Amino acid sequence: MTVYAAAMAGIDLGDAPTWLGAIFAAGAAGAAIWTLKSQRDQIAEQRDFIAEQSANLRLEREALLAAAKDRRERQARGVRLEVERQYVYVFNESDAPIMSVSCIDGDAPPVRSCVVDATGNVATELIAAMVRGEDSGPDIDLVGVGQAAVFQRAEGGRRAVSVSFSDVAGIDWWRDEDGALLDADGRH
Repeated sequence: MTVYAAAMAGIDLGDAPTWLGAIFAAGAAGAAIWTLKSQRDQIAEQRDFIAEQSANLRLEREALLAAAKDRRERQARGVRLEVERQYVYVFNESDAPIMSVSCIDGDAPPVRSCVVDATGNVATELIAAMVRGEDSGPDIDLVGVGQAAVFQRAEGGRRAVSVSFSDVAGIDWWRDEDGALLDADGRH
């Protein structure tokens, strides 16, 4: 008798379908467990990937917001204010004109104003503009690139000075003599 025949002799053939069913059930259970583990591993990898993508998107969003803020403020940062005893200068060193330029000189509005280019003698230009009848009054509608708005201060003591202006995007800005820059919403 062969080994196989001897081994078969100890198994009741009537139980063979039960044994086969049990073996297949165990195999199916093993495959199901392996599939569930594989799916859990995939889900964990997807969560890690999503978390990494979320972090990347957050960083990209912050970079885009910073770039947008920089673009928004670039022109306003190019406007410089200098205060002297008799005059207030608003230099437009940006790359676009500024509009609606006003000087706030404490509680005393400026006496008069004009626009000069970078080579203009301020006092001479103010006098010449008044003689020609070109005095623009206390406010100036437009100051071009490389020009300066000049406001003649009212007589009196030293007061806090600031200017307001609009950029080409229509955003209103305020700059004080200490260099602080705020937009209409009070943001830097």
